[in-house]
Amino acid sequence: MTLSGVEVKPLLELSRFIASVLGKHAKKSFQHADWLNYQAPIGDSLDAVFVFKGGVLVETRLSMRSTQESSWTTWSEAEEAKRKAGHDALLRQELGNPPYRFSWGVVESVLDQKGGGSQIILRYL
Repeated sequence: MTLSGVEVKPLLELSRFIASVLGKHAKKSFQHADWLNYQAPIGDSLDAVFVFKGGVLVETRLSMRSTQESSWTTWSEAEEAKRKAGHDALLRQELGNPPYRFSWGVVESVLDQKGGGSQIILRYL
């Protein structure tokens, strides 16, 4: 998959990601032991989180940007379900009907009830 001109693929090395145009616009959002997350905007409508373990990419998370300010006071399950429906439609448009299992990993659209968010997750094998 190519995002902002960078080929995002299984086992992408952290050093190559950081040196890329996308990596230069990404911000470190989490670090613990050998886990590291970077966040970056993708175009005008998507946000991405790149999850590295031991210096290699193991997961990419994509979510459509909300048109309203995001906070617990404005959050609603109905609005988040709409965002998930948008993710589902995007996946059907790009990949056909689920399930999305490939030799390199799996793609799924999820709504996290506890975390309050929906996202597309690419998990690399």
